[in-house]
Amino acid sequence: MGTYSREREAYLDQIDHQRRRRKHHALLLGIIALGVILFAAVCTISMKMEEIHSKKQYVKNYTEQRGSLLGIELENGRAEMTSLRESVERIGSWDIVAEFLKKKREVYQLDFLAVYDAPTGTFLMEGEARDSESREAFRACGISQKAAKLGECVADIVNGSLLYAVPISQDGQVRGMMWAGDRTDSLNSILSTKAFNGESVSYLVAEDGRELLASHSTADSRLWSQMASQTEDGRSSEVAGTVMNALRSGESGVFRFRTSDHKPYYLSYGPTGVNGWMTVTILPSSLFMTFSDWYVILMLGSLLTALAVFGAFFLQLLRSSNDNEKRLEELALTDEVTGGINKIDFRMKYHELCRKGEADQFAVALLDCVDFKAINETQGLKMGDEMLAYFYQVIRRRLSQERGEFVSRTEMDYFFLCMREKSPSVIAARLEEIVREINEFSHRRDLMLPGRRIMFRRGVSFVQDNQTDISIIQDQARIALKGQTEPEVCVFFDAAAAEKIQKEREIEQLFDRAVQNEEFQVYFQPKVSLSQNRITGAEALVRWNRPGSGVISPGEFIPVLERSGKIRALDRYVFEKVCIWLGERKRREQETFPVSVNLSRSNFIYDSFLEEFIEIADRHQADRNMIELEVTETVFLTEENIQKVKREIRAIHDCGFRCALDDFGVGFSSLTLLKEFNIDSLKMDRSFFSDLDNAKTRNVISCILELAEQLDMETVAEGIETEEQIDSLRRLGCDVVQGYYFSRPLPQEQFERWIQEFEEIHVREDRE
Repeated sequence: MGTYSREREAYLDQIDHQRRRRKHHALLLGIIALGVILFAAVCTISMKMEEIHSKKQYVKNYTEQRGSLLGIELENGRAEMTSLRESVERIGSWDIVAEFLKKKREVYQLDFLAVYDAPTGTFLMEGEARDSESREAFRACGISQKAAKLGECVADIVNGSLLYAVPISQDGQVRGMMWAGDRTDSLNSILSTKAFNGESVSYLVAEDGRELLASHSTADSRLWSQMASQTEDGRSSEVAGTVMNALRSGESGVFRFRTSDHKPYYLSYGPTGVNGWMTVTILPSSLFMTFSDWYVILMLGSLLTALAVFGAFFLQLLRSSNDNEKRLEELALTDEVTGGINKIDFRMKYHELCRKGEADQFAVALLDCVDFKAINETQGLKMGDEMLAYFYQVIRRRLSQERGEFVSRTEMDYFFLCMREKSPSVIAARLEEIVREINEFSHRRDLMLPGRRIMFRRGVSFVQDNQTDISIIQDQARIALKGQTEPEVCVFFDAAAAEKIQKEREIEQLFDRAVQNEEFQVYFQPKVSLSQNRITGAEALVRWNRPGSGVISPGEFIPVLERSGKIRALDRYVFEKVCIWLGERKRREQETFPVSVNLSRSNFIYDSFLEEFIEIADRHQADRNMIELEVTETVFLTEENIQKVKREIRAIHDCGFRCALDDFGVGFSSLTLLKEFNIDSLKMDRSFFSDLDNAKTRNVISCILELAEQLDMETVAEGIETEEQIDSLRRLGCDVVQGYYFSRPLPQEQFERWIQEFEEIHVREDRE
């Protein structure tokens, strides 16, 4: 048996071991649950035996149950009131609060619902209270004072009506109160539960012994008042003293007593957990055995039902777990979309090559379907999955299993191929054949997309030194694929490409902190009028001065930031620095002139960039007409873009900014753009002026200058470096120039010194 087979079996054995382990855990859980249920049954039977020998315990349990249910009912009411209070505190508007009270009173079927706000004196009420409805009466009642003191919802039973009060707070201070009145039907229902053949009577008693509610019973409901009353001489009777001590204890208990006519009764008491209230049950001692039998039968029936339900649930859980585990085993090494091996099995097969020492003979290729997401969106996910399965079948058919080649779909539309090839030309040809056959759809005509060719990006990495980590090889193939500059060209990984990509990643990671640390410096390059011999403007350029690394060229970081979308942040940074400089010169009453700021095409995706620029310019008191936004024709890639940019340029002018077209002449649509857009300035690319000795070149420049003049556009010649170019441009009638002839781009302080020196020189020349 080969190493790959052993590793595959070991992996499946591991899955099987996990499956057996989960079954053992489930079985153990079932045994524990069954034991719990059986233990509960034994406890119930034991309780039955205990009840036979202890009548007191039985009535105590009954009373505690009534108390617990009453406590739950009262706590539910308090929780509802607390929730209503929180809603009222959040709403704020009393008109909405009034409607809210009306709605909630109907939902909870309350007698009334009222709110009082002390700062505003607002009092709102929905429904009718059984007593006084005035806010003074509500505020003066003891329950309101107690709620305000405790800072929480308080319940009380007043004149047979259940009343709740909860304080309304703001910033930790009580500012009002909310009350609700409810019927005691639900409490009476709990107290009046049919038991003991109707010969018992239950009470809800306050901490001070005051009777709050009594059950509806055929028994004498006066038993409590008779038993808890005082003797004629004002001293408490023995029974009354025992009862009051029991109530104050807050615990549960049971004791036997005789009435004045010597009838034996049992009295059981238990806490409700609310306000110190107690539940009291009084019943003849002759009733225990009759009821306890039915109680035990009911409990045993419930337990048997629970056991049956749990058994059915457990069996269904085991059946479902078995089905899922079988499915998991099937998918463990299989791609469910293509039916071929998955990335786990791909890795195992590659490790087998490494163990045999054959990995160096292989290359790992990556095929990535271009814009496969669009296929899923337009054709549906089912069609997309069928496409992926078809791709896999074609690729697998084109690989040689005899030579140990294999393929796996490891991600959505990524196919990794392990090919026994070391020749780049052979690999490129084989991949081209695979793509060609895929587009023939000879076996699946139903998958053809009319008028559309399926294209694949291709990246390849050769295995070196029997590299055992397949993820490194795959990452290298991904890096090669990212370095593709032309569609459907096979790109092979090399160290230089990897270094370039790594450097681009570092630029992206360092950018945000570099902006915060102001590592970017704005440089200014002047624009000079030849006829007036003075400065008419400048262009703002940016340099990245990285501490410890020196200056990073714009050619390195600008394209990276454009691809990542972070160029917008750099545009804002440069724009703000220019506004700060213009604002400072204005405050110093120094001469200002238009400064051009490059505007990347990413800004045109967002409608809010002009609002940001206006806010920045106004904040720094920079005149908007002194700021010129430069766009290049790369923003006009589609008809839709042209219409959008046309609107944006119109908005630029409406906001008071100037607009210039940069690098005019580099593309092929420039002349068309001139008639489409209202441009203030036309910046002619340096390529126009590299061959001014050529008559055709001069004629082209002359035509452009004349056309710009007719369109009322200023023309700027960029990249001017020599005296000969200056003389030629004077003769051609080009007035404004920019370039190294006058000055290279300068930092702000050096640029200001240059302005001063330039003006002084030409003032002297004018005097001479």
